[in-house]
Amino acid sequence: MSRESKPFLRKQTSSWYCSIAGRQISLGKDREAAFEKFYALMADPSRVKSELTTLYDLSQVYLDWCQKKRKPATYNRHRYYLKLFIAKVGRQLRPSRLEARQVADWHEGLGIGSTAQNDAVAIVQRMLNWAVEQKYLSTNPISGMVKPKRKRRDVFYTPSQWAQIRQHAQEPFGMLLDFLYLTGCRPLAAR
Repeated sequence: MSRESKPFLRKQTSSWYCSIAGRQISLGKDREAAFEKFYALMADPSRVKSELTTLYDLSQVYLDWCQKKRKPATYNRHRYYLKLFIAKVGRQLRPSRLEARQVADWHEGLGIGSTAQNDAVAIVQRMLNWAVEQKYLSTNPISGMVKPKRKRRDVFYTPSQWAQIRQHAQEPFGMLLDFLYLTGCRPLAAR
């Protein structure tokens, strides 16, 4: 017969823990708050799942899904930003402990423009929203986080600048450049 789960004090860290499904969950240092958290966890089994997983584990499962269901370029971009994100917050951080401040510190420290920062935060939010959809988490801890503003880049070439660019292009590439210049469409769409 298995033993009933209940909070216990770990003397080395002066923190309260409980053991659920063979894994220990930190409940904090305050006894009353620890017991409240324990009873909340026992009342809501979906919260137990989010306490047992780490952001690193979620990112790996999400990237496996992304590799199967999304284009390679999307997978590579998501992998790039999630790898940087996990390196910043650590492999052991639980989703329930993630704060918007941590995500903001991460994206502001990347040394990239606000549009790329917007993309980076959107990828982290997408991973967490996916985890909610797949029932890995009950809620997204950063669902209301405001992302950096996207900035539009407008570059206009003067006729003399365009002539200089066009002078170095050989055909048929020159015809493609003319098409892009006259229509304003993106290179991938023009291709």
